[in-house]
Amino acid sequence: MTLEQLAYLSQIIGAVAVVGSLVFVGLQVHQGNRLMRDAAAREHILALQDAVYPLLENDSLFDVYIRGAYEGTKSLSEAEAARFFTYCTTYLRAWEMMHYQWRKGLIDEPSWAGNAAIIRDLMALPGFKDAWAVRMHVFNPEFRSFIVEQQAKEGAKDLYHASRLMTDRSNPSLTAYSP
Repeated sequence: MTLEQLAYLSQIIGAVAVVGSLVFVGLQVHQGNRLMRDAAAREHILALQDAVYPLLENDSLFDVYIRGAYEGTKSLSEAEAARFFTYCTTYLRAWEMMHYQWRKGLIDEPSWAGNAAIIRDLMALPGFKDAWAVRMHVFNPEFRSFIVEQQAKEGAKDLYHASRLMTDRSNPSLTAYSP
């Protein structure tokens, strides 16, 4: 084999090595993207759990939430309304983060469709409408537009139907609600 042939052979080997490296990098990028989507999904679940657990662990907060959500904030004292608005703002912040992740492609379409339905259901509740009217200015414009779109859609479902779910609770405000 001549020196020229060896040079060609080394160029071919080098080209194959570059292609192999590019394939490896492409696989790594794909795996990294998948890991980012998985992390976003875990973050999504944790954010919602962090928002919901205080309701489940604190009867008085749950009472304020149910009355505020279903009857509107006019049914709450000033302190309760402030508590309800704070809760709604925190909860909607978690949804805003998930909306951002969806827009960036970190949450897939089928998963997001279910989330959009939950948001539509929430925003149909009188108390969430009240809280949104007072606090919408603190959210980013894209999320505000998304909420307006969800509020305009038909088909919101009753999320909790407190009278059915909470019949064994002793708190009268939990069992008094009926749609």
